[in-house]
Amino acid sequence: MGCSGLILSGPGAVRFLTNEIACRISEERLEQHNRLSSHYIEVLSFYKVEIRETRRRKK
Repeated sequence: MGCSGLILSGPGAVRFLTNEIACRISEERLEQHNRLSSHYIEVLSFYKVEIRETRRRKK
């Protein structure tokens, strides 16, 4: 990732950068989660494991 050349100043600069960093971290985590989910689904389907939603029985 390169530098965009954007120059920020003033009280809103720190807030902007904090929000930008938080957004990018969130996006990276979502991408990692999606990759892992896809991987596990492929592995389970390879072994023909059926994925079912479990419900608790009422007593």
